[in-house]
Amino acid sequence: MSLAHSNGEPGGADAALAEGVEHYKAGRAEEAARALERAKTMRRGDVRAHSYLGAAYYRLRRYHEAAEEFRQAAALKGDDPRVFFNLGNAYLGCGLPAQARDAFAAALRADPNYVAALFPLASLERMLGAGTLET
Repeated sequence: MSLAHSNGEPGGADAALAEGVEHYKAGRAEEAARALERAKTMRRGDVRAHSYLGAAYYRLRRYHEAAEEFRQAAALKGDDPRVFFNLGNAYLGCGLPAQARDAFAAALRADPNYVAALFPLASLERMLGAGTLET
């Protein structure tokens, strides 16, 4: 597979990231995770690598690993509501509703118009407030 990349190195960080994104978009989560793990190793602190790797792990139901990648992405780019939304979903997969609620709230703090976070946040607040879920 030949992929264009800006660093000019076959097998370099840009190529691994592009390969991972391509696999992810094509629905090949396992292959995406492998390529994105390589990209993350070569390019520390890359928000896209962490975000796509988190998404690949989520698709693979590796929720704890997904949450860790989204946490790292949020630490790098704390103004992106999508990162917090994805973190909230990963926390739900981990069975951590209070942390999920906090992540959805952070998505709305980053962008009050990010409507995707409204329903899960309201649902979690209602359930946690009613004591139907453990925190």
